[in-house]
Order: sequence, then structure tokens, then C-alpha cells
Amino acid sequence: MEIFSQAFFRDVSTTSAPLTSLKQNGCYCGREGFCVLELAKMNSVTLVQRHFRRRYGKPPPTMQSLYDWNKKFQETGCLCKGISSGRPPVSEETVELDYHIDIYRVTKGSHI
Repeated sequence: MEIFSQAFFRDVSTTSAPLTSLKQNGCYCGREGFCVLELAKMNSVTLVQRHFRRRYGKPPPTMQSLYDWNKKFQETGCLCKGISSGRPPVSEETVELDYHIDIYRVTKGSHI
């Protein structure tokens, strides 16, 4: 665990990307953005958790969540969840089958 933490902090401390990129892109994404910015400034997960608890009055995110958010930001430049396409596409055959099943239910099978 110690080796992972040292490598992680080395990566965070050598880049100033979180501070400038989050502000330039306008992608702050609330609490996750706060944590990434604080981690870039302080290089300490414990301090980020303390600041989070003081600021939001809620239990802080786990160490793994902080690592994941920082990694996502470094890879994508954003913390947003992305655009969801909503409901998955449905084939015409499925729609037709559902239609016939609904008609059967409504008419109780009297016309089929």
C-alpha cells in the first residue's frame, strides 16, 4: 500500500493539470472536483478527507474513491459522467410483439 501511495502522490505532485484544466474546461462536478483540486494542492488524502468533512458536513470519500477520481481526471480531463443515451434501442420485432401481447391482454384473447 505504501508503494502505491508514494507513486500516486508523485504523479499528483508533478502535474498542475488539475488546478488549471478543471477551471478552463468549466468541468468542476461538485464534490469530486473539490476533492481532485484539494488533492492536487495538498498531496495528502487525509487532509483532503478532513477538508471535505469540514466543508460538506458528511463522511468523506474513501481513499480509493479519491484515487479513482484523480485517475479519471488525469486520463479524460473531466469528471463528468458523460452523456447517457437513455433507454437502450428496441427492435421493431420487439415492439410488434409487445403490441400484440397488449391487445391480447386487453381483449382477453377474444379476437385472436
